[in-house]
Amino acid sequence: MVEQVANLLVYIESHADSVGTKSAIEDLSPETAALMRCGRRIASTLGARLHAFCPLVKSEQPNAQAKNKARRQAIVQTLSRAGADKVLFVRVPGGPPLWASHGSALTTACERLQPRLILAPASPAGRDVAPRLAARLRAGFFADAVLDDSDSNALAFERSVHGASHARALDLAALEGPCVVTLSGQRGAPIGAPRDAQIGFLRDASAATRFSVLDRAPDPGAALHTARVIVTIGGGVSGPETVALARALADALGGELGGTRSACERGLVPPHRMIETGIRHVAPDLYVACGVGGSSAHLGAVSSSSTVVAIDVDPEAAICRAADYCLTGPMEDIIPELLDALDSRGEELA
Repeated sequence: MVEQVANLLVYIESHADSVGTKSAIEDLSPETAALMRCGRRIASTLGARLHAFCPLVKSEQPNAQAKNKARRQAIVQTLSRAGADKVLFVRVPGGPPLWASHGSALTTACERLQPRLILAPASPAGRDVAPRLAARLRAGFFADAVLDDSDSNALAFERSVHGASHARALDLAALEGPCVVTLSGQRGAPIGAPRDAQIGFLRDASAATRFSVLDRAPDPGAALHTARVIVTIGGGVSGPETVALARALADALGGELGGTRSACERGLVPPHRMIETGIRHVAPDLYVACGVGGSSAHLGAVSSSSTVVAIDVDPEAAICRAADYCLTGPMEDIIPELLDALDSRGEELA
């Protein structure tokens, strides 16, 4: 049986710099929804209270007090529906969600709540905040994991290692101290009935840390993080004609186009669409690998919860051994057949 614990804390990443900016919290982005879903599942099994840590930037706009209150109410309602027992607000400096702006307040929250488990998204911000938090708390750290809840009495986190040929597991029952975990996006069943979350406010004495944002640039590859389908180009793709076929397949499936390092270096795919460990991690429902070699650096960036379909001329390629399904043959022959099948299915459903 899993030992009961008192508190579990989820770091809710917010990209809003003011009340006037639409916040990822209020819409409950796919990453936040997946994080809360896993947190609620774990908290219910462990008999823990689920705390949602929400950094907020105070607005200096006209009627700011009323807007701040309305925004907090919207956030509480959203996170209550997502399963939070308590929503903990803390004021942070303006700027992006990084350790420099959120770290001090998050550390203070953990020191007061003493959570056994802290969950953060496996996003660029989460990867900046989580390992530093673990070091500050002298806690364990487990990166880019997915929750294995197939056995309700033995919850565990897993991550792919050694080219996705093995999985490393962290059994929650074996934890002897606090642990910080970054979770890759994974989809599952709805959480269930909404809860009536309590509200708390945290005052961080060291939150006056100041820094300057010198520049802002949107991430043109951000859609890869939330895509349910990704078609990836690898070094085995012959040229622009095959890339066009792969792009057409991605469009037909309602997905995004990604690339391996070799494909990006050859100029077949823009660099911002590179999928590789330490650069961009993804967790689609369906991952179609076209001419992908299957290196550990690439496969380690794809969630183990994704269904992987490989298209390759070599049935013994590493990607075929790691894939759930392998279509063997020239991509120039296979992809048009897939497109025809999708067109036929669309006509049948029309």
